Amino acid sequence: MRVMSNPLTTLKDLLREMLERRRAAARRAQHRDGFAGSRENEIANASPERAGELAGHPVERVET
Repeated sequence: MRVMSNPLTTLKDLLREMLERRRAAARRAQHRDGFAGSRENEIANASPERAGELAGHPVERVET
């Protein structure tokens, strides 16, 4: 339970809590998607067609 001593202090505390929750969620997402960095390197080093495919863009395949 919070004591309403100063509305500005209460607001600052609430904002800090919200920001910390967002940071924690971002850390969890980054940890969960730890392979994202290697995926970016794979896209950067791939041929243009393969890079588009890896990035999720529709790619037309032509049988030769």
